[in-house]
Amino acid sequence: MKSLFFKKKPLGPLVSKFFSSLRNFIRKIKIFVRGNYFIINKNSYVGDGLASNHVVDFLKEEKFINSYNEGEKTGALNNHPTGIHYRAYIACYFAKHALNLEGDFVECGVGKGLLAKTISVYLNFEKLNKKFYLFDTYQGIPVTQAQTEKEKELMKWLNDTIYTSKDYFNEVSNTFSNYKNIKLIKGLIPNCLNDVQIEKVSFISIDLNNAFAEIKAIEFFWNKLVSHGVVLLDDYAYSESYRLQKSSWDKFAKSKNLEILTLPTGQGLLIKN
Repeated sequence: MKSLFFKKKPLGPLVSKFFSSLRNFIRKIKIFVRGNYFIINKNSYVGDGLASNHVVDFLKEEKFINSYNEGEKTGALNNHPTGIHYRAYIACYFAKHALNLEGDFVECGVGKGLLAKTISVYLNFEKLNKKFYLFDTYQGIPVTQAQTEKEKELMKWLNDTIYTSKDYFNEVSNTFSNYKNIKLIKGLIPNCLNDVQIEKVSFISIDLNNAFAEIKAIEFFWNKLVSHGVVLLDDYAYSESYRLQKSSWDKFAKSKNLEILTLPTGQGLLIKN
């Protein structure tokens, strides 16, 4: 006789997509019932926690869309409920701004490389006289660095749903194999930050989902960041789940007599004086 109990198996991509769609549908019903709903039109942008009826012509820009599509091929969004076009657009805009500044590019928290790939294609980075340094464990978020139980739970959830404990360093290396000026640095921040010599930085993107490591990263790179250099934070105001990251960054910015601009995407923007 067969057992009535079965081992729990990982959800397949179709089942995962179904439950993601169901959650979004239920969420929309709750919003409608509360009376706090948004009327979309054919030109609306709705995704990744942001809804807008403003003009979003960048979504029709061939150069940006081609770049974003290349980034999406990394598979970084396979378990993400929506695309992140607006976040990627902002990253491309400020990365382009940083081309006018002296210094290299840095990303702390690369994942599968979606954002770095989008920026690299958008800027034709292989032709630039700059380097792009990509720091990551390349095997998920180090839960041991969590400062609170709430942050630890978030890290575990992200590792289970978005990232993976499986080492994907070689996979990301292949993504950037045609870029001789893009360097991958594998390791734990802050331990790995001295593994390469970086003199000046004009653009740094930070997406570590880890308040401790994010502050250690900016403390290390701040004096290397040139005047008017860009610090782009991916999760600064994304949700209450990231409150520790926001408060940690606010404290850092205050110590420099600066303020972080909250973007409607949940990102944070800091420009060095």
